Amino acid sequence: WRRMDVVLAFSNFLTTLTYILVGEFGLVQFGPKVRSNILDTYDYSDTLITISRACMAVHVCLAFPLLVWPSRTVLDTWLESVPSRGLRHARKRYWLIIYIVETLGVLALAYGGAVLVPDIGVV
Repeated sequence: WRRMDVVLAFSNFLTTLTYILVGEFGLVQFGPKVRSNILDTYDYSDTLITISRACMAVHVCLAFPLLVWPSRTVLDTWLESVPSRGLRHARKRYWLIIYIVETLGVLALAYGGAVLVPDIGVV
C-alpha cells in the first residue's frame, strides 16, 4: 500500500504541475482569448496539436485507474468499518463481484459528471 501511495502522490504532483504550466503558457500566448480546453484554442490543422490531443487521450486512459484505486480503497475501508459479521463474510466470499460493482460505480459517477459538465469552463 505504501508504494501505491507514493506513486499516486508523485503522479498527481506531476499532473498538477504540467496542467499549471500549460495553463500559464496558454494564458501568456492567448491572453483572454484562451478557451477552457487550451487545445481548442489552437488551429485544428496543426500537426503538433493533433499529436498533443492524442497524448491527452492516452494520458486520460492511463491516469484514470490511478483515480479509481483510491476511490475503491476508501469505499472498501468504509464498508469494512460497518459492524456486521454477515457483511464481512460476504466480502470474503464475493470479493470479485464487489470489486466489479465498486469499479463500475466509480466509472458511472465519472461518466455522469462528464456528461453533466462537458465544459470545464462552466466550473
